[in-house]
Order: sequence, then C-alpha cells, then structure tokens
Amino acid sequence: NNNNNNNNNNSNNASSDVCERLHYDDTQYLHATSNLLQVPGLFHNFHTAATLLRVARSELAFKILLGDDAGERIVTDFYDLLEKVETSMNNNSVSTNNKVQHNKVMHEKFIVEVEGLDGSGKTCLVQGLVDSFQIGTTSAAMKTPSSSLTEIRPLWDHRGGILARAFYFISNYILEYEIISSVEAEVIVIDRWYASTLAYTVAYRPKDDEIFCMEDLPQDIFQWPSDLNLRPNVMLLLDIDPETRQARVENRKIMGDGASRFNPWDDRLANSPELGKRIMTAMKNIQKGPFHIHVLNANGTKLQVLNDALEVVRSHHKQARQPELYFKHDPLLWWRHDGLRLGLCDEQGRRCKHALWNLQLSFGAAPPVLKSVGLNHVDAHGIYYWSSSSLLDDNDLFGVIGSVLWCAGSYPLEHQWRAEGFFTRVTKEECSLYGHAPPPSLLKHIAACEEYSVSIAKSSNNDVSQGRMERDDASYDEIVQNYLNGNKTCASVTISLWRFIPIRIEVLRGGPSTRISSYPQRWEWIHHKDEKEWFMRSILPFTPSVVLKNAPEASIDVSWKLNNCTISLMGTHTSGKTTIGNRLSTLMGWRFDGELGTILRDENELVENGHLYGDGKGNAAENNAATSQHKDQWDELILKKERERDDLLLPSHQECRVVETWHSGNAGWNYFRRKKELTQEEFRSTVLQQYLHAMTKHAESTSVLMIFLSVASTNTIIDRRLKDQRALDRLPLKDETEDAKELMALNDKEFYEHMARAANIPLLVVDNTEYGEEAIEKTLKSILYFAQEHAFRRVETR
Repeated sequence: NNNNNNNNNNSNNASSDVCERLHYDDTQYLHATSNLLQVPGLFHNFHTAATLLRVARSELAFKILLGDDAGERIVTDFYDLLEKVETSMNNNSVSTNNKVQHNKVMHEKFIVEVEGLDGSGKTCLVQGLVDSFQIGTTSAAMKTPSSSLTEIRPLWDHRGGILARAFYFISNYILEYEIISSVEAEVIVIDRWYASTLAYTVAYRPKDDEIFCMEDLPQDIFQWPSDLNLRPNVMLLLDIDPETRQARVENRKIMGDGASRFNPWDDRLANSPELGKRIMTAMKNIQKGPFHIHVLNANGTKLQVLNDALEVVRSHHKQARQPELYFKHDPLLWWRHDGLRLGLCDEQGRRCKHALWNLQLSFGAAPPVLKSVGLNHVDAHGIYYWSSSSLLDDNDLFGVIGSVLWCAGSYPLEHQWRAEGFFTRVTKEECSLYGHAPPPSLLKHIAACEEYSVSIAKSSNNDVSQGRMERDDASYDEIVQNYLNGNKTCASVTISLWRFIPIRIEVLRGGPSTRISSYPQRWEWIHHKDEKEWFMRSILPFTPSVVLKNAPEASIDVSWKLNNCTISLMGTHTSGKTTIGNRLSTLMGWRFDGELGTILRDENELVENGHLYGDGKGNAAENNAATSQHKDQWDELILKKERERDDLLLPSHQECRVVETWHSGNAGWNYFRRKKELTQEEFRSTVLQQYLHAMTKHAESTSVLMIFLSVASTNTIIDRRLKDQRALDRLPLKDETEDAKELMALNDKEFYEHMARAANIPLLVVDNTEYGEEAIEKTLKSILYFAQEHAFRRVETR
C-alpha cells in the first residue's frame, strides 16, 4: 500500500483506519508482467494494462469505501467503458476506415498537452488557454483521468501499486476515445496526458535508498505508445522552483482542492526534491509523441505564464492550420515540419533513428534511386543525405542537376513533395566542422552490399556491373548480421554526404478522392536568380505543367545549367583573408586564388611603406606626377591580371573558387593610395567605375558572393602583426602604430556596401576580430550559411 500521507487533509485522516486494515500484494501481478515490462508499471500497449485491470477487478474495495450499491454501479460503469474503448481500438486495428478517422481527427483538431509537477499551475493555464481561444475558434479543456473516471479513480488510488499504474495508463486511451467520439471543439487543451503516466512511473522508486540515473535507462521506454494514435501538436512543460511549487501545494490543501484523497504524490515530492527533477527529465525525454515540446518558466504570475504559452501555441496552431501561410517563404521548413509530424525527424530536421524517408532521387537521364535510410537532415537551405551511389562522382564538387520526390503520409492526408535543383558533395572537412557522421547501421548495410557484390562476382566470374544480379537473401542477411553483431568492421566503406539545393519546389496534399474540405491542395515555390526570397502560389491540383513566375514563356520543361561560383574575401591587412580563404576553400573543395598584390610583388625588394606606391618597392621620384603614374601602372596591372583570372572561370570549365581581395578589395587598396588626392565621391564617380564594370561582367556568367571581414580596432592589426612574422614580411611599416591607424581605412564597411549594391552582388559582413580555432569556425560557419542561402543564384534557366 503506497498511501502513507501525513498531512492535515481531513479526508485522508478519515480513511486512515480503512487503509490500515487492507493489505495488498502485487507479487502475482509483477511476476505475470515481468517479461513484458522493462520498468514495473510502465505499460506499452492498451491490451496488457486492460487485461491486468480485468483480472484484478475483485480487489477493488468499493464496498468498504463507497457502499454496496454505489460502488457496484461505479465499477460496472468503468468496465463497460473499458469494453467500449477496446472495441473501438480493435476496429481501428483491422479497418482502414478507422485509420482514416484518426488521420482526419489529427487534421481537424489541434491538441495541446500541459504538463508539470503538482502545483506548477497546469489547471489555471489550461483554462486560460481555452478562454483565449474562444474567439473565432471552438476550444475545450480536458484532463486525465477524465471526468468520466472521477468516481472510480479513488478506488485505484487506494489500491495503489502496479494496478494503479495500469489504471492511469488506460486513462490515456479513454481520453483519446472521448476526443474521437464526442468532442467537437477544434482546439483541445489537456491537463496531463501520457507524458505524466510515463514520467511518474519511470522516476519513482518505492525504496528511498534506491538511487538510479535517468540517463542509464533504455531510450525506447520513453516512446509514446504505438497504439495511442492521437498525439499532442504541442506539449507545454511548466518548470517551477521547488519552494514556489510547495507553497502552492500547501495553499491548495487549505482550500480543499487537488487530486483524490488517496493520492500520495504531494508528500513524495515534498520529501524528495530529486524525484521532481527526475519526473521533469522524463517528460523532456518523451519520444514520438508531442510534435513540439516547449519548457515554460512557471514562476511568474498567471498572466505572464499565459502570455508565454499563447505565443508558443498560436505559432504552432498557425503551422498546423495554415502551413501555406506560415511557411510561405520557407518551403523546406514546411518539408521538415511534415517530416516531424510523421515522426521521421526531430525539430532540427535530423532523421530519427530507423526512420524511413523514401526519397527518390534522379540525376539527368539516369533512373531514380531510392534513399530510405541515408537522410542526415533537412534545413532551410537543402536536404542532406549519405550515399555511396556511383551515379554521383565522388570527385565532382561542382554540382549535378537533379530532382527529389518524397511521398509520405497516409489517406486522406498523403502528400507528395517534388523538388528540382542540384546536388553537391559535402567535403569531409565540412562534415567534421558540423559533426555530421553517417548512421552506423547504414555503414554496415553498405559494407554488406559491397562484400556481397564482390563475392557474387568472384563466384560467377562475371562483372556484376554489367547487369542486375539476383540476390540470395539468406546469404546477404548472414553478411549483414555479421556486421550488425560487430563481427566485421566497415573500414572499407565509401560513403559521402550530399547536399541537395532546390530551385523549384511543389507539394500536392491529398489525393483525388480526399473527402476533406479544401483538399486536395497544390502549392509551388520558385527561387529566382536575382531574388533572395521564395515566390509561392497556389495552383490547380492536377494540371500537367506549371508556368514559372515572371517567365510566361517558360514552363516546367525548361532546362537549367549551373554557373560557376566566386566567393571573394576582402578586408584590411591582417583581417584574416588568407587564413579564412584557405580554410574555406578546403571546406568547400574549391580552388583558392590568393591576393594578386602579394603574388605579383617581389618579396626581396619590399621596403617600409612600399604598399603606398603599389608594388612595395617604394618610389624615389620627387614629383607627384611620377608618383601618381607609378600607382596607376600598378593598379592597372592588378586589374588586368584579376580580369584574366576571372576569364579562366568560363562556363565550360565548371569550376568554383574562393578568391582573396578580388576587384572589390583591389578597389579599396586603390582608393587607400589616393585618398589624399581624391575624395571618396570623386573616386566613386571615376576610378571605381572600372572595378564595378569588371565585377558586373564577371557576375553575368558566375555566381558571385562578397565577404567583408572586419576587425574592431587598430590594436587588432598591431597585435596580429606582432604574432605573425609573415604579416611583417608581407607589409613592412615604418611606424607600426601610426601606419596601422592608416590601414583601418580599408576597414570601411560602407565602402564595400556601396560596391555590392552597385554591382547587385550579395554581401556578408563578418566581425573577425576574435582569436582562436573556435572564432575561426564561427566565421567559417557564417560564410557557409551565407553561401547556402544564396546558392540558388548558381542556377540559370535556358
């Protein structure tokens, strides 16, 4: 008997004599379920818990607690309800129509689950949310155990042990049954659901001295039951300080509110703060249940907590009810949202363990390839997946035009996502930077495939690449099992991470026979070369072709080609252009073109402040005309050579590069040497025009991105020169302090912003002042994100 409440609740004291006279033994029930339950009392399906409750019907002390007539009626009503729920579930398991019914309910209703410890404010928040949604939307408050179990609940609380846990587990299914059969409201806010059942069962240990770590428990025990079909769209978890929570509980006792009189949890939580922490941890770890989990600070006022909750709930409500508006400019996030809704990925877009995505990939005229387990993640810029396919050349970093098809969901809410764009291989260095690694199970299956192919080729003396081989499933499964059991390693597996960057996306939601209002739906997004945002529109569900926005002569039959790409880095001396440029080119697998000024200068002839004259040698001429002519010759040479490097990136060459300084940076150095002769406005209207012409010409056939690496102050330049002998050698100065101040003129963000606007080239400004590997990785990630954001500019219709 787990009822030893020592509090001042009169009803508890009145029943103490009864509790002392009754002694229950769970041994037979624990033994019967020992092979079925990983944690005593934590059931995984309706059938096991319902069977246990039926077997234990005779143990309910209803005559002592409720009297003969009333008790018999209450118990009979409960088991009648249990029978109705089971009948409904049995129908669901054999009837496609009932599965359709679940899908329709999940589509038509928006479910919010509110969780937290006793005293965290769940009941007040539930009612506040319901009241707030009354305008324009029907809403209802529910709870587990539901109101239909109010009379029977004290009997199971009094019984306690594994049977009480079975009752609370079953109450989740009864709530689901009531939602499906009788609740008409669109928004349903639930005070506790399965997350509480899981957390309170897993976290509690009857023995006070029994210490265990939540992290050591098997992760599969935290999964939402597979036969509990409805799931919360969002779960709000109220986090509250122990002292605040206990004060609220004590006040609730004085007012006579709270759980049934036999509920022991108030005392358990008061006596063991660690128990509360374990319960909260278990709730946070729940898997394949709520689509979204948000932890709210519940220490504030009722209004503060309600406003925080409304902000979260309304956002997710719009996602669920009007995704075409919420994701209007982010189709890939809608794609990810659908994956999350189907339990295929987490909120960051990472593939869930053993989740099958069933992506069909196509490259040119090659037949489609099915990729079910190789997906790594989906983000706002692309789809990432692992592959060892020979259809993609492992050395090709330029990109391959292709398409992706994803069919998911089930009737009547099935959907088809189609996307056209290009694939590029992600380098090993980029995988290391972001911590991307292929799933071990995928590596083992690929290794098994490779081994099996070799064995078949040897046994038949045939080249298996010449045709489709027949697979002996028994032999293949044996090879796979050897890898899965760890008997063999996967050292020889060749696998790469690929990034698919879409240019056009469409989704078809629902099929021809979908019987839901406003279905089927079809939406299309186009990403234009000269625009940053996606353009979306609704189109007829089954039209054979689609006209592209702003291109009436083009349809989905237009072909695309990939342009070359140039990422230019600019900034003052020691801003990190060379370091970042080398690292970035390695990360992307692209060519690195160093600064022309450094390449063309003769290192053996550099003199102090020679950079003021261009070639670094200095100038002994006494008249300004000769000095100006010397500068002109140098800058003209740099411009000529830079244009020649641009011309090497012909479309036929298919190459991408990272270039240090480039025309924009060279223009900055040109103005730096002439700032005493020309104002910035004079320079912009005259000299700068030739640089802008070179930039815009290159951008006609090449996707160009500009990266300005800024530094905070002169001290950064001075400090980096002191720590880097190469900087001292490349640019000798007469006066380190004064000349470093002069070099800060090249740190003019507004100068480069003007050039980017004039040439219509995207510009990223990055503060590269910080030192160390962590700072370098932060800068690299910013540039990579920017490059992916503008990757669509590489695609040109023809």
